[in-house]
Amino acid sequence: MTSRVLVVDDEPAIRHAVGRLLRREGWDPVTVGTAGEALAVLERGPADAILLDYHLPGMSGAALGVEIVARWPALAGRMVFVSGDPTLSVQLFPAACRGARLLAKPCDLLELAAVLRGVLAGRIDNRLGNRQLMHCQDSRLWTLGSGLSALDSRL
Repeated sequence: MTSRVLVVDDEPAIRHAVGRLLRREGWDPVTVGTAGEALAVLERGPADAILLDYHLPGMSGAALGVEIVARWPALAGRMVFVSGDPTLSVQLFPAACRGARLLAKPCDLLELAAVLRGVLAGRIDNRLGNRQLMHCQDSRLWTLGSGLSALDSRL
């Protein structure tokens, strides 16, 4: 069975690049730009993992994570947050989201796929789990503008 991964990010270029990566991994990505859209998707059917931007406009990713765990408790350990905020750490997560992982933007897409594989396998990768904020540095970074277009063309 194909794993369904919900991607919640307000940046269309990031949604597009991550969606392409997830399809190439053999997963079924569902990409949305708002918390409301994410909740509507989950009401229609389950997700096996959720990748969400911590700082969404409107309802924040943090508040969305709390709402998801309240409605679908089984998803508590299946969320991966991404954020460009260097001051954010898992200790600042709402209590309901403390089992989630945190990746720093920009993030290496291959590293993101590895983290999602771990989430989908239902295990915590101790190598990554001991880090409070994982900084991904590589030539394949999420960037804005033409850099993302170049990355997208390689996926």
